[in-house]
Amino acid sequence: MGKVIFKPKGKATEIDVTISYQAPLGIAGERIASFFNPYFEKLVKDNITNFKSYLESGH
Repeated sequence: MGKVIFKPKGKATEIDVTISYQAPLGIAGERIASFFNPYFEKLVKDNITNFKSYLESGH
């Protein structure tokens, strides 16, 4: 589950992204998921940057 909030900030817009995930398999699943968290965080940040570039290019 997740949400994206767009907040005006002067002439810019701040984006707040929240993604929650409940890993299966209890503690073992949580440890595996926490190992991948940095990868998914970078993936989301890269996608937001690409989206920003797309919008700013006039599309």
